[in-house]
Amino acid sequence: MLKRVVTKVSGLLWVTDGGGILHDQPQAHLIDGLARVCRTESSKLMSVTLALENTLSSRKNHKTSHFRQISQVLGESKTQSADDFKFEYIQRKE
Repeated sequence: MLKRVVTKVSGLLWVTDGGGILHDQPQAHLIDGLARVCRTESSKLMSVTLALENTLSSRKNHKTSHFRQISQVLGESKTQSADDFKFEYIQRKE
């Protein structure tokens, strides 16, 4: 199923909760490696990964912040040239 999705789309945004300074879920970053391989195998695929901060306070109080972050990444991915394109984003609050 995942192979079918990756080969049929031109753009893909994968969002995880593996961001932040104290990210405690390394399995959330497995997609980073898969996305790098997919980009190498298919130059047409514009895949972006976004790791949002995973803290108790962010889950309760920052849903709007997460929505803004996702919207910002989507907007940037549509407007950036191929040379300036960012493939990986990690949300970190200090």
